[in-house]
Amino acid sequence: MKFKTINNNRILGKVILGKQLGRTFNIPTANIVIKNGLFETGVYISQIEIYGVLYNSISNVGVSPTFSDDNILKVETHIFDFSSDIYDLDVEVFLIEKIRDEINFNSVDEFLSQVRKDIEFSKRYFKVVKK
Repeated sequence: MKFKTINNNRILGKVILGKQLGRTFNIPTANIVIKNGLFETGVYISQIEIYGVLYNSISNVGVSPTFSDDNILKVETHIFDFSSDIYDLDVEVFLIEKIRDEINFNSVDEFLSQVRKDIEFSKRYFKVVKK
């Protein structure tokens, strides 16, 4: 799979309370609202800095069309091997590589199937990079 190199790859923001749908799928996310037009929408291999520590993650930049029609642009970051409460914390997300465009899925099952594939792909990416 080819990756798209990201030029402006830093997103700074405060973690806000979202709909908490990710928790119901055992895929919790840290949500940050961003301004329209600053970033290309899509799913990215990412890292997030929390209290000066970098964690591997995967991020969706977009409006979550499968679950929302409010058109609020946000970053939803699933942090690997992390379970602390970081609401209201200022964090920095680094977009490393774009995996795919944001998709409006026809069903929750279709969404979950793709997200699980994206997560596994991202985890393999970090294993290869660390070697």
